[in-house]
Amino acid sequence: LQRVFALPHRVLPRTRARLIPQFRSRMRIVVTGALGHIGSRLIRFLPQAFPDCTVTMVDNLSTQRYASLFELPSKGRHRFIEADVTKVELAPMLRGADAVVQLAAITDAAGSFDRAREVENNNFHATRRIAEACAELGVALVAPSSTSVYGTQKTVVDEDCGLEDLKDRKSTRLNSSHVSESR
Repeated sequence: LQRVFALPHRVLPRTRARLIPQFRSRMRIVVTGALGHIGSRLIRFLPQAFPDCTVTMVDNLSTQRYASLFELPSKGRHRFIEADVTKVELAPMLRGADAVVQLAAITDAAGSFDRAREVENNNFHATRRIAEACAELGVALVAPSSTSVYGTQKTVVDEDCGLEDLKDRKSTRLNSSHVSESR
């Protein structure tokens, strides 16, 4: 995560001065989709990397992964907000944060084709709303992509694979990647 923050193209100019090179010990990091597969691991890792940080965990609990809230590390501070980032007012939640890690997404690849509108609303529009709020507030945004933007590959899937204009979930993740890069 420190490397991600150090990349000039990944950090908004107004925020960069606050984060680099000293990495404030009392960082405030917001993780959306905090109880999902990646988020539930990240909320445990951040206090190890930044011992005095405050991790604000945001999740709509649609996956009912309540267990991710138990046995959080004693280092750092954790705060949980049950909210749907497609509907909640984002500014009060993000104001004063040093960074937002946007992981809120519907990730059921097989089932997503039957729920294309819902996936589009959540995965693309949530990322766009968060990117716009971060840009407005001067908060750094980390928006990981998904390997699904590369489509089906015959060999190794990496950043050198061509991006495919895919339908449904895959294209919403691709669109989300483009929105994040443009903010």
